[in-house]
Amino acid sequence: MAETSAPIQHLKHTDMSISQIKQYVDWIMQGDETVPKRLAMLTTHRQEILEELAMRKESLRGVELKIARYSSM
Repeated sequence: MAETSAPIQHLKHTDMSISQIKQYVDWIMQGDETVPKRLAMLTTHRQEILEELAMRKESLRGVELKIARYSSM
């Protein structure tokens, strides 16, 4: 289970649902035949993370513009 502890923390910190994390761990316990399923799950999750990051960067730009505006008043 040592193989799973650090990755699970990463999944939690990136808002993967508990049910998805449980599925991931179940697949690990089932062995290498589930590697394609794990790869697909992680690839999808990575895309979701990238989309969230893009949205947050855009929101941060908006906040920074407001800060700049208020700072110049």
